[in-house]
Amino acid sequence: MSAKTVKTKKETPKKTEKPSVAKKEAPKKALKPKVPKAKPELSPEEENLKKFMKTPLAMTFVKKMQGVWNHQDWLCFISGIKEKGYDPINTDSVGLVLEEKKVFFFTAKKG
Repeated sequence: MSAKTVKTKKETPKKTEKPSVAKKEAPKKALKPKVPKAKPELSPEEENLKKFMKTPLAMTFVKKMQGVWNHQDWLCFISGIKEKGYDPINTDSVGLVLEEKKVFFFTAKKG
């Protein structure tokens, strides 16, 4: 009699696993509470200028004067905006706003 050959499954060699190495984690940063940045408080003059700039008053004046005015016209304009409640206000800043609006006026007139 012949010896029976028993077929057995070939065992595949197991992959050798490397021992797990603990990964170094970056230290966690402490969370800082989010504090909203405080807006700098504006002076009454700055508040009034900010409000004034949101109105059409400057452009209305420039259009009415056709982009040209004298010192008396300027003084009347300042007096008028103060009567409307924009007092105190920095008149130099108002003058700069008017000059800016005058540029827009003449630019639009050309085009």
